[in-house]
Amino acid sequence: MLRGGVNLVEIDLLHEGGHTVVAPRLSLERHEPFHALVCVWRSENPLNCEVYFVRLQTRLPRIRIPLLPEDRDVVLDVQAVLTRCYAAARYDLDIDYTRMPLVALSPSDMAWIEDYLSEKGLR
Repeated sequence: MLRGGVNLVEIDLLHEGGHTVVAPRLSLERHEPFHALVCVWRSENPLNCEVYFVRLQTRLPRIRIPLLPEDRDVVLDVQAVLTRCYAAARYDLDIDYTRMPLVALSPSDMAWIEDYLSEKGLR
């Protein structure tokens, strides 16, 4: 794809696991800790990648989506899309928020999760 002249947008919401995005892992490590990221790679500028780092305590970003070279970018509100998909799929019926997350998190992140879920009436 990268040699095919297309733009690439990657949204990695997985906190753990292997490196999955086009941006080199070494260039991302200096921005840790982060819990998710979004990468936008533009075929017209192949040596750069726009990276949006996301922590649990922040909403997912609004990102610029590249189209054809002559077109202006469009804005995608990643948080709004995820929220809508979550509601439409009724994930609230499948996820047990009384259980601890299965991923390793720092004590401060765990405290934030506890406060957030308590505030939402889920703990």
